[in-house]
Amino acid sequence: MVTEDLPEKMPVHEVGLVTEALNQAIDVAVKTGALRIERLNFAVADDGHVTPEAVVTLCAMLSRDTIAAGADISVRVRDATFYCRRCAAKYPGGENGPTCPRCGAVGSADGNEPELVLESVDVVDGEQA
Repeated sequence: MVTEDLPEKMPVHEVGLVTEALNQAIDVAVKTGALRIERLNFAVADDGHVTPEAVVTLCAMLSRDTIAAGADISVRVRDATFYCRRCAAKYPGGENGPTCPRCGAVGSADGNEPELVLESVDVVDGEQA
């Protein structure tokens, strides 16, 4: 399991998300008999709450002394889904960001959507070593 003493100014929310994702990846890899994790593939929403840079930095720091140490980290940025309180539309952010394409009001991020998704884990098993 991932545990680490972190510098004072680390964003706590992102640390929790990345720690949880790393623990999931390590658990899956261990259950399949993998020797190490070669690559972690993530997706983050483009609403800026979790950045690709934070994911890469935290993965490198938190994975030390685990089978995920040194793994390549890929972070795909996907359109966040927004909700308009004025007209109740749900829409992808994309080029318009949080601006509602139906009424022009500024929407808020859909709270039902995960901020960080671990999409896949590439491992090296005993036969590949």
